[in-house]
Amino acid sequence: MARAAFRRLTAAFDDDAGRAREGEGEGEGESLADLSDLVASFLEREGVMRGGGGGEDAEEEMRREESESSCWSDSETAKDKLLDLFRGCGDADGDVVSDDVKRKIRTEVEAARGLVAKNGFSEGLKRQLVISLRLKGFDAGLCKSSWDRTRRRPAGAYEYVDVNVEGTRYIVEVSLAGQFEIARPSDHYASLVGAFPPVFVGRPDELNQVIRLMCAAMKQSLRSTGLLLPPWRKKSYMKAKWLSNHKRTTPDDATGARRLAAVRHECLAEI
Repeated sequence: MARAAFRRLTAAFDDDAGRAREGEGEGEGESLADLSDLVASFLEREGVMRGGGGGEDAEEEMRREESESSCWSDSETAKDKLLDLFRGCGDADGDVVSDDVKRKIRTEVEAARGLVAKNGFSEGLKRQLVISLRLKGFDAGLCKSSWDRTRRRPAGAYEYVDVNVEGTRYIVEVSLAGQFEIARPSDHYASLVGAFPPVFVGRPDELNQVIRLMCAAMKQSLRSTGLLLPPWRKKSYMKAKWLSNHKRTTPDDATGARRLAAVRHECLAEI
């Protein structure tokens, strides 16, 4: 029993620790504590499964996660729900105005991303996206979240872009699918990751639903291959990136703005 458990632990670490250290976003810190967090998570899970050491809170959280996972056991249901969220169909009110705002933001982000890639700006992509969106009149900002280590998740930090439109906050992520990559994904899980759009634009509550769905599917996928869920892929850790306390800045980078505008003008002149 112990030998088999140890093999599961080492397999999970060999497949996932290196992937986590590649850097999931600018400013994210999860290097030195990765191994200890994975071991702690393993021991905690083994303790709960054997009926001891995990505590009532840990047992209750595991029960909630199991219940949530069973809700998305139907692969078609999970994928349909995910696609609805990406289309904006998850809105209870069917907000057409919100969908139009999302399309406008997405179109501008895709254009700005192309310019950044073509011209190799020295500043980070996310900072340049903020500048580009602000040039178009959007109230865009660069958000930096950070959270302390707890018994249930490692400490970390993350940076992302948001846009405020008439009191509604939208989170903008390029290649959101990369945040949910895991080792040896099942066919079902791979199909969910493949359904992600190149640019995600959505309200915090919509992103929260995406995280809940994907983390439940992720747990099922890892379980099917005998791997453990790494701490940096737990739902609480994933939610902390976008849904925890954050500091928002709106860079007044006139030089960067002029440069981006000049490049845009040159590109249009070439058409």
